[in-house]
Amino acid sequence: MTTNTDPRKPKVTPQILLFICVMLVATNLRAPFTAMAPLLDMIQNALNVGTSEAGIVMAIPLFAFMLFSPFVPMITRKTGLENGLLYTVILIGLGILLRSFGGLSFLYLGTAIIGLGIAAGNVILPSYIKLKFPHKIPLVTSSYVLTMGLTAAISSAIVIPLAQVHDLNWRFAAGAFVILPIITVILWAPQARKSTKEKMGDITKQYLSPIWRYALAWQVTFFFACNSILFYAMISWLPSIFNEIGLSPEKSATLHGALQLASAVPGLILVPLINRTKDQRGIATLVAIFNLLGLLGLLLLPAWATFWTIIIGLGTGGGFILALSFMGLRTSNSDRAASLSSMSQTIGYLAAGAATLVLAKVAEANDSWQPILIICMALCVTQGLIGLFAGRSIQISYD
Repeated sequence: MTTNTDPRKPKVTPQILLFICVMLVATNLRAPFTAMAPLLDMIQNALNVGTSEAGIVMAIPLFAFMLFSPFVPMITRKTGLENGLLYTVILIGLGILLRSFGGLSFLYLGTAIIGLGIAAGNVILPSYIKLKFPHKIPLVTSSYVLTMGLTAAISSAIVIPLAQVHDLNWRFAAGAFVILPIITVILWAPQARKSTKEKMGDITKQYLSPIWRYALAWQVTFFFACNSILFYAMISWLPSIFNEIGLSPEKSATLHGALQLASAVPGLILVPLINRTKDQRGIATLVAIFNLLGLLGLLLLPAWATFWTIIIGLGTGGGFILALSFMGLRTSNSDRAASLSSMSQTIGYLAAGAATLVLAKVAEANDSWQPILIICMALCVTQGLIGLFAGRSIQISYD
């Protein structure tokens, strides 16, 4: 009996299918949050609230990241990583639906639920990649960060046209993003049957020493925190900085999308660099320099705002990929990676959320955004110095 299989026909292996599913999860981990920024004016008008009330929509997820991240490893040890990611996406979908119906309280509550889901996904994915792709951590990490950035950039570009479909109805535009978790749940559900709960439990019993006891864990955490502050400060306040420079609101919105798109590009560049270097100290210094140059350029040559925005996007995007890679590269198993991811993101997002609000107060007190650029430049120097420690080719040792 003969078969008609063609050896030249490409085969979708289980590993490739798993990679695709991971990328689908990644589509849910930024766009439902950042795409709300262009809708804030519509939300203000529709709900009759001020700028500060509408702006809370952008701060809630950061604090949700901070509050929920410490509990994610404990939960996933009981549910397994695959089920944890499934519940993550379901949470995001429920939050999207909830925020799109009702008044301001529903908007806040739905946004908080989305933040909880994104927080869980941000913590679980580096651990899952460590477990399932141990020899391809930089490749898979950069690929999912690229996917996050591209999805966020496209979402920011289409959210206003979506609202215009129904006469500037922000609810329709915000609710339309539920398609992402629906598709992901359908395709991820078969993976959820393969629980890693027992494997994770065995590793946890073997290594009980708290992750925060290690200096290297704090170095990775501070690197992530510096990059988070820079990225979310720019996401939140770059349009205001552009308005002060003299750009039109339309131009500011376009550059806001360009920032997110540029942050996705390093995913195509950093993989070969990380794979070919013994450590990542040089790369960490490079991303800090990019951030510094972009901010300095905005301060001294604002006419080149488009160029400097792209530079900042490249720097913060590269820093994010590097920080996530550190969580796998600086640990020797998936449980430790989850613990380091949880620690880094808890402290990092607390710092980012607090800094976003504090920087706004500083700008308001000085009636200028220039002090913010100077503060962020000092943070870039700090990021570069910390990267010299976090980027070393060593792993957290166990007691």
